[in-house]
Amino acid sequence: MADLPGGFNRWMQHIRSALKDLSERTAMQQKKLQDVRFVFDSASARYGPGLVDRLQVEEARESAIQEQLALLELTGQSLQASIALTKTLGGGYQVAVDAQS
Repeated sequence: MADLPGGFNRWMQHIRSALKDLSERTAMQQKKLQDVRFVFDSASARYGPGLVDRLQVEEARESAIQEQLALLELTGQSLQASIALTKTLGGGYQVAVDAQS
């Protein structure tokens, strides 16, 4: 990339940085989801013998669902960024058309 204009190199560096940041945020969100699922599983296990009430289990379930949605949002952002980068760099995807259709 040494022979490319400086503007393109800065742009690529910015894109790499943004994708790395998104990747790091996704990894942190996965860890957070794992932790919240552990809390939910623990609350569910304690509910059986009557150690916690149903409200605590449902609150833990709600937190797990919220964290799952946050992870899905980050995954969607990552996919959108990858698609936009591929298109910007000239890549593309074309569906083969069946001539007999």
